Amino acid sequence: MLYEGPRWKENWGQTRSHFLAWWEHEGLVLTIEGLPPLDAPRANARPPREPRSAYERHTDPVWFAQNQRASLARCPYPADNLPIAHLDYGCVQLAACLGSEPRFADDTVWYEDAISDPDACPPLKLTGTETWWQRYRAIRLEVLRLSEGDYLVGAPAIASSLDVLADSGSSSSRRCGSSAPG
Repeated sequence: MLYEGPRWKENWGQTRSHFLAWWEHEGLVLTIEGLPPLDAPRANARPPREPRSAYERHTDPVWFAQNQRASLARCPYPADNLPIAHLDYGCVQLAACLGSEPRFADDTVWYEDAISDPDACPPLKLTGTETWWQRYRAIRLEVLRLSEGDYLVGAPAIASSLDVLADSGSSSSRRCGSSAPG
């Protein structure tokens, strides 16, 4: 079956063709920022109750998914603007999966240092069984379930985490990364 696009994007065919052309280094993708919210949200998108804590705001799958849906339901999507649920829980969320403990505030996440001696650190491995990986996975699955095809669901932005682990030329940085505040 051919994907028909997110239901909340009325001009999906045109926007899709603009993105495909752009990836071929042809044409433009035009987005418009700073638009006022819609007068009434789209159906089935009530805002969730306020979270009880910053921790809940960032880690509760149901709250996170409902908040994304309610927020996206109020946005207009003219030109090539896309309805996308973003799954970013702080810009270095992979650090938590590799052993750094996150500290949550309402509007940010910081990560504690997890490696005190890079020279003594064993190689970092991501197995998919890590506690934080599983928490983030549960959020992704709930956001996808609640999207009901109305909007796209993005992937977590873990590229900045890869920057943390990138080789800077020293032997210790090749073997171990350090969690940086995010």
